[in-house]
Amino acid sequence: MIKRILICIYLILPFLSIEPLFINKQNVHALAEANFENHTIINKFTVLIPADWQARTQSHTDDFFIFTNYQMEDKKTISTESIKTEVVFLAEPLDVILGNRLRAIKYSQEHIVKQGDTIIDGKPAKRIWCEGDGINFTHSISSYIAYHDKTVIIHSYYHPQNPVAVDTIERVHWSFKHLK
Repeated sequence: MIKRILICIYLILPFLSIEPLFINKQNVHALAEANFENHTIINKFTVLIPADWQARTQSHTDDFFIFTNYQMEDKKTISTESIKTEVVFLAEPLDVILGNRLRAIKYSQEHIVKQGDTIIDGKPAKRIWCEGDGINFTHSISSYIAYHDKTVIIHSYYHPQNPVAVDTIERVHWSFKHLK
């Protein structure tokens, strides 16, 4: 009996010690702060957004969408807690889009804080964190996902005094699923 208990402990203990490596501690705070719901744009994409956010299609060609936690029509509702996320579909390859964006940053008041590779929708993606541009939203996080000859860009804008912005934004970006 003792031998079985020791074997069970021996088998379970490695999993208990490894589990924290797989938990995204960045999102723990966002999970506690917001109740996320699935939002689907029919025949386009699905994404998790906080339940109190608004969604809006911004183009007639069905390629530009905005998600916010404030009333876009009333600029007075913008605060340091505000977050704006845009999803844009472009008919150009990732390397072209990313090259253009990096050149634009170079000649703007923005600067890159960090950049790196990530996985979104099972596809390799690039993520860029910027700061220094904009009045209400001085920081941004952008994810660039390649789909053959198209690129999906997810831009999120926020104020650095918002304690849950980065966690919330990253969760929204990671949840993106292309439906075509």
